[in-house]
Amino acid sequence: MKFNLLSILLILVFSIYNQNIIAQKDSCVCKEFNNDFKFIAERSFSPKTYNKDSLSKLSNEEILNTKSIEFAIFDTIPEAFSAFKNIETITLKRIDWNEVTGLDLFPNLKNIKFLGKIVNLENNPKWLKNIEIIHAEKSQFNGLKSFNQLPNLKELKFAFSGFDKFPSDFENLQCLKHFETGAHQGKIDLSKINLKNMPCLQYVKFHSWRKNLTGIPMNIDRIKNHSVHHGNLTEKDRKKY
Repeated sequence: MKFNLLSILLILVFSIYNQNIIAQKDSCVCKEFNNDFKFIAERSFSPKTYNKDSLSKLSNEEILNTKSIEFAIFDTIPEAFSAFKNIETITLKRIDWNEVTGLDLFPNLKNIKFLGKIVNLENNPKWLKNIEIIHAEKSQFNGLKSFNQLPNLKELKFAFSGFDKFPSDFENLQCLKHFETGAHQGKIDLSKINLKNMPCLQYVKFHSWRKNLTGIPMNIDRIKNHSVHHGNLTEKDRKKY
């Protein structure tokens, strides 16, 4: 009798444990973020406005209290900006198709916007691991080997932008909530993407006017808001997605 009772208790504990594991897989456990986030800079610098004297005019308190900054034209961000230790948001402005370096100067960087830039990720720069939001317009991202390099990414919005090679492990973006690429640049075989085990994902959009995208992501119907459009869709799929 005691053995039977113990067996029943073990079965109940095991059942509850399994239910909790399943619930965790189906629910988002990542930290919430602001869906209405906007890139608004507290300070803006360009080669015309920046020199060593311009930074010396700012007090240490002003520098440390600055959390968002905009750089225009800069290709290499000057080492002097490492004094801005609490920067969380950066906008890289001006379309020039130049490669940007110096982002590792900002250990607390979480949000970044690229306008007309070449972004080299081949050496897995340190700033990637903390990034939560990436917005890009007319920019090219080269050398990203795996989405595991972006463990905290929650939102990605591309316009006329793309990766030189789209990594094959999209489902590893476990904190991703919003993914949007319009007029996508670069090739993606969407049929190899499985959205089944992405509990945080609420919005996904793959759009291109050309034939550089193919297929439809697996389990896309489970995403609350989804949209797929490209030149290789059948008429039936065009109406459905």
